[in-house]
Amino acid sequence: MEKALLLCLLGLCGSVQAQQPSKTGNAYTSAYATGSWSVGGHAGYSKGLILENNSTAQLYAGYFIANRLLLGLGASGSQEWFRLVRSQTYTVGPMARYQLSRTRFSPFLTASYQFGGRSLSGSESQTMTSVVNTPNGPVTITGTARIRGTGVSRSVGIFSCGAGVSAGISAALRVDLALSYQQWLDQPLIQPQLGINYLIGKKY
Repeated sequence: MEKALLLCLLGLCGSVQAQQPSKTGNAYTSAYATGSWSVGGHAGYSKGLILENNSTAQLYAGYFIANRLLLGLGASGSQEWFRLVRSQTYTVGPMARYQLSRTRFSPFLTASYQFGGRSLSGSESQTMTSVVNTPNGPVTITGTARIRGTGVSRSVGIFSCGAGVSAGISAALRVDLALSYQQWLDQPLIQPQLGINYLIGKKY
């Protein structure tokens, strides 16, 4: 799924390069202007790194310090789960976003580094069976593995970056399709995400 999404993003980015801003000045060519603000969020789902499933939601607000360059603050909540076991992570930190064009379909790059805490809760037992070869023949061994959360939170720092395409619904309201990379538990988590953002502070 991640490969298919990446191909779609590359195709959209290629088509944007062929677009020329309207000389008559349409509503999109003045977007992402210096001095404007943007608020938005992304959400996605993928296979987890420790437990079976992972869902992530991200919110941000920022200010365009230059045309197309946004600096701001982001917050994320991530959850991994398998049956009754839950791992929850909440972080906050600085973020940056750069729009590659000022067109209706605008590719973008994002990066952030966030700090927060992670906790593991719940418990689950699973019976496992294995066959071991011995001099007297194969022996079947059955045991029970138990995953148990302590509920104690520990500090974490998570680096994330991503690339995507923003599609304008109006001059101010846009929908994002993105592929996010998170350095999570010393392993990379790659996740497709869908988002929305709203531009504030300029007349379009």
